[in-house]
Amino acid sequence: MNKLKKIEKETLRSFFKKRSIHTHKGNYGRGLIIGGQNGMAGSVTLSSLAASRSGIGLNHLCSEEKVTQVVNMHSIETITHSIKSFHDLDEVETVLPPLWQDKQAVAFGPGLGQEKSLHHLLKLLLTSYKGPIVIDADGLNLIAQNPKVLKQHNQIILTPHEMEMARLMNCSVEEVLANRQQIAKDFAAAYQVIVVLKGHETLVTNGEEVYTNTTGNPGMATAGSGDVLTGITYAHLAKDLAPLDAAVASVYLHGLSGDLAASDLGEESLIASDLITYLPTAFNCLKS
Repeated sequence: MNKLKKIEKETLRSFFKKRSIHTHKGNYGRGLIIGGQNGMAGSVTLSSLAASRSGIGLNHLCSEEKVTQVVNMHSIETITHSIKSFHDLDEVETVLPPLWQDKQAVAFGPGLGQEKSLHHLLKLLLTSYKGPIVIDADGLNLIAQNPKVLKQHNQIILTPHEMEMARLMNCSVEEVLANRQQIAKDFAAAYQVIVVLKGHETLVTNGEEVYTNTTGNPGMATAGSGDVLTGITYAHLAKDLAPLDAAVASVYLHGLSGDLAASDLGEESLIASDLITYLPTAFNCLKS
C-alpha cells in the first residue's frame, strides 16, 4: 500500500499564483453546474456560491425553472439557464450540449434526483463533453446503479461520503470504514477516476497516489457541506488546475474554512453557508 501523503499548506502554495493585472473573467474559467429539482434549490445555490468564492470567472447553472428562481435571489453572480424537466430526453439533448460545449468544467449531481430517466443525461454528458467533471450527491447514486458508465470519460472526480462509497462498491458501510484507503484506491484504479472519500481525514486518490487531509472538524457534518465542496472543486477545475491538484486543494480549503468557522461559531452551530463565508479567509491563510 502506498504511503499516505498529508495535504498541508505547503502542498498547495504552487497551485495558487498571484493574478496578473492584465486579466479578465474569461481567464478564470467558465463552468456549468447541472442539478437541482423542486425542493432542492439549496444544493445548487451552495455549489454556485462556493464556486464564485473560489475564483471561477463565469459560473453557469442549468436547473428547473423554480430552482433557478431561487438561485437568482441568493447567488446573483450566477448565470442561470432553465430547463422544464431533466426527465424529458428531447429537451435534455437540445438544451444541455450547447451549454457545456464551451465550458472548462462541469459539476453534476447536487439535488438532481435519482430517477431512471436521469441515466440518459449522465450518459450524454460523459460521452459528449470532453472536459473535467466533478460528480457528487445524486450523481453518485446514479453511477452506483451502473459504475461501468465511468469508462466513457477520462477526467472525473467523484466525491462520495462513506455511505455513497459503499453503494459504489456494493459493500457495507462497515467495510468502507474498516478499509477506507484501499477501497478508495481500488475504485479509483479500476475506473481511472479520482476519488475524494469524505469523512474524518478525507482521502484523495487517483489509484496510485493517496493523500489524506489535515483540515476539517465534526461541525462540518451538516447538510450542504458536500455541495460546498463540489462548488470549490469545480471552480478549481474551471481555472485549469489538474484534476488531482484540484481535488487536493479543494478538500484542504473546504476543511480549513470549516476550522475557521468552528473557531468563531462552535461546531454545533456551524452550517454549510458558513463554510462559504470563511472561504476568503481560508484563501488568505494560504498566502501567509
